[in-house]
Amino acid sequence: MSSSEVPAGWASVTLEDVCDFYAGYGFPTEMQGRSGQEYPFYKVRDISIAWTSGSRFLLGTDNSLSGAEAASIRAKPLPSGTLVFAKIGEALRLNRRAITTVPSLIDNNTMGMWADPELVEPQYLYWYSTITKFDSDARASVVPSIRKSDVANLHFPLPPRAEQIRIVEKLEELLSDLDAGVAELKAAQRKLTQYRLSLLQDAVETSGSGSSYARRPLGELVVSIGQGWSPKCEDGAVDSGWAVIKTTAIQPLSFDGSHNKKLPGNLKPREHLELKSGDLLVTRAGPRSRVGITCLVRQARSRLILCDKAYRVRCDESRINPAFLELVLNAPGFVNEIDRLKTGINDSGLNLTQDRFFTLSIPLPSLAEQAQIIEALALQNHAIADQERAVAKGLEQADAQRKNLLKAAFAGHLVPQNPSDEAASELLARIRAARVADSATHARKRGRKTKETA
Repeated sequence: MSSSEVPAGWASVTLEDVCDFYAGYGFPTEMQGRSGQEYPFYKVRDISIAWTSGSRFLLGTDNSLSGAEAASIRAKPLPSGTLVFAKIGEALRLNRRAITTVPSLIDNNTMGMWADPELVEPQYLYWYSTITKFDSDARASVVPSIRKSDVANLHFPLPPRAEQIRIVEKLEELLSDLDAGVAELKAAQRKLTQYRLSLLQDAVETSGSGSSYARRPLGELVVSIGQGWSPKCEDGAVDSGWAVIKTTAIQPLSFDGSHNKKLPGNLKPREHLELKSGDLLVTRAGPRSRVGITCLVRQARSRLILCDKAYRVRCDESRINPAFLELVLNAPGFVNEIDRLKTGINDSGLNLTQDRFFTLSIPLPSLAEQAQIIEALALQNHAIADQERAVAKGLEQADAQRKNLLKAAFAGHLVPQNPSDEAASELLARIRAARVADSATHARKRGRKTKETA
């Protein structure tokens, strides 16, 4: 349906035709961080909290101003029912929205949009905004931003006021059922992940009889360990030729050599650092969440070089199978032990030193038992993966259904039209005429006062 094609009784308008727009304010630091004042003011964080909690309405905030403070910086309060959203940065890309419930203010990184509630049901505007990306032409690629002019001319299908209410009620009914199903699918997804990790932990720690395996320090089971090389490389991954892997190539139980950077032609490759099948890779430096990640290279293209922020471990295969050690280092209990071995000042930059890493106590069943564990876990994980794919497909279908419901709602296909409803165009014309009359009345009153004081 084009912007000019709307159902009978609807009006094809722009957001500027029906909305007033509000820009945020740069509140002084000394005015922030106080609640309980006359005017709460909302920041992008408050919008995100409301959105992620599933609320259409803004919840509490830690920031508010007195009426005198708001007046001192000429901050104009937004009416209740204003739709607020981010106007700059990554929050703009996330397309999160919320509605104010009391007269309030917004900070400098947000924008407000208010429509006369006699003309537009606030929740109808909210739901429409969730499928309308305001950032499609956002300025600046590094820090995207929008202005009123970027939003004001967007098409807005306006049904009769009574139909808007019916649409909102039907959407809430259908989306509530859909969200309940999505919640169940996500709960199943979490349980499958927990089950997978539980199986892994039990398999590497205890034998079939329930007794714990004997343990040995990792340092006794390693033939060699070394870190790689991180020269200044060209941007962009390459499918052939010499390249240095990024640390993101190393994921739990998974290696992806497509995460690499091309080695410049003027640099001689360090061929001894080329990755081979059977190499066990462990990230050794970076943010806490990315240190100690372990995977086995089962297959890699030629001419991929290990990066400096990762270790390459080669095992004594007469004692331990590299695939079994990969499982151990990814089991939850051992991941926690590795986390305690990390050193550094803060979580943004930690290290896993060789000396500390080598102290890790590793369970050591016989090679035959290790092979059995590897095979049994592979079969169990295959079955779990089938269930995970089914859940993922269900979530994809739910997302598609949600989009279809919203699309149907704003095309006039979700609820029946009622010929007795006042047409949106008539209501819009009536409200505009009333506003013009009000403006003329106010102008006459101002004129009389001017004459009386002359």
